[in-house]
Amino acid sequence: MTGASNDGIRLSLSEIDALGKKAARGTGCSWGLAEEAGKSARWLAGYGLAGPESLAALFTAPRCCGCTSDSAAPLCPIAAGAELSDSAEDIAHGTDVRLGDVAQPLLLLAQASRSANALQVILTLRWSGFSATCFPDGLSIETGDGVGDAIGRNVVCSSANAAINETDLRAGAGSRLVLRSAYETLNRLAGKTYAPATDTSRNSGAGAGTKDND
Repeated sequence: MTGASNDGIRLSLSEIDALGKKAARGTGCSWGLAEEAGKSARWLAGYGLAGPESLAALFTAPRCCGCTSDSAAPLCPIAAGAELSDSAEDIAHGTDVRLGDVAQPLLLLAQASRSANALQVILTLRWSGFSATCFPDGLSIETGDGVGDAIGRNVVCSSANAAINETDLRAGAGSRLVLRSAYETLNRLAGKTYAPATDTSRNSGAGAGTKDND
């Protein structure tokens, strides 16, 4: 951990990745989806966007994915992002992918942008009040009113022909200030992945064991 303030906890991008992955595992996500969750939070944080905060909000609200049984809830963006990644080549060749309603859709933006980079294509992601263009090496948000939406309505990903301009965002490096409430939520969920201490683990070297070294 890099540091703390009254407003939040400053974490490196690698710490955000690791915390997001552990928190996802704590909610029951598979290893594959947990890794995607951590990467998405890190990617967004690298662009100065609310990646860890979106992930914390996702894990404390209804969502539809293999980790939950709430089929009436909006789609999980991590699970939907895997589908988007699988369909990226079709999207690049002109096939729109319509995902419907997606919880915390900002996390889906990370998935779309990583697909644009992997395929070296330009993709757009849209929902009500939001539109962004994903370049192989950058991002442009054209309509950002819905950037913080808890649910993205009628989410669509499609190919685009666009030129890079001065409004494009580039990923930064270093650390990001994470809202304290989001950090505490993710840290609490991550704690569910830790095995409780036992006499056997303590005696085998985990912790101080039963010996008093003072």
